[in-house]
Amino acid sequence: MTINNARSLVHHDDELVKTSKKVISCPRCNKMYHFTINVHDTTEEESTGIKNILLDLPCKHKMVAYVDNNGVIRGTFPIDKHVTDLKPIDLKGYDDRIDDLQKKHERLIREKDYNNAFAVKKQIAALNREKNECDALIKKRGAS
Repeated sequence: MTINNARSLVHHDDELVKTSKKVISCPRCNKMYHFTINVHDTTEEESTGIKNILLDLPCKHKMVAYVDNNGVIRGTFPIDKHVTDLKPIDLKGYDDRIDDLQKKHERLIREKDYNNAFAVKKQIAALNREKNECDALIKKRGAS
């Protein structure tokens, strides 16, 4: 990990803002990049610790830089996977999907298509397990 720290003051919206210019290497491909951190963004009044800053690098890799209140990078960590398609838990959606699969299962049994009926039954069991895990997590979060 290569880090170079340099600080300066710049005018931003008619006030003096302390910035910190950085040179950092990608932990995956070792390409070098420079960027500027607005130190004001890292020194919120209620904060006394290190900020985690996600860097989306031009080489298409992602990493987290740990920056202290003085704008000094204290460490980095590569990001292996960035998930962006998060959705809220919808237990009703599970019920609807399970109902649809149960109807399909019943139809397959009537048609004597037992192999596919068994596969659908496994899908129903997996969805029920997932729904129960989500329900338990929701109840646990509600209790705390």
